[in-house]
Amino acid sequence: MIATTYDEAAQSYMAQFQALSEAPAQPEAAVRGAGDIAGESLVESAEAIAEVSGQMIPLAEEYFSAVDPAVREGISLQFLAQATAEIHLAAELMQITEEETGRSKPSTRAGRKKRGGQLRGSIDQL
Repeated sequence: MIATTYDEAAQSYMAQFQALSEAPAQPEAAVRGAGDIAGESLVESAEAIAEVSGQMIPLAEEYFSAVDPAVREGISLQFLAQATAEIHLAAELMQITEEETGRSKPSTRAGRKKRGGQLRGSIDQL
């Protein structure tokens, strides 16, 4: 879906991250990343999130150019929170790739859980 307003894009963006946050727990054998989120779900979600994220900056122009400094600050903080969540998602995908290609030892359950908590924490900040 191509959003025509910032509000539409923001709703879609939040829905994508919320769906990722609410992904059902997977059996331990299928889990590769983010604690209890399967790697395939991460990849699919990351693609959808990237598509919506790319639409958001041009659609937010009215907020960035608002006369009220609180509005400009608010949108700036929103984009910083989004960047944090996207960086955590990208880091998790990189870890999965390194493990699958043998460039890194497989993560322990505790390591996956910690990274998953970081990702979920950044989602909560949105």
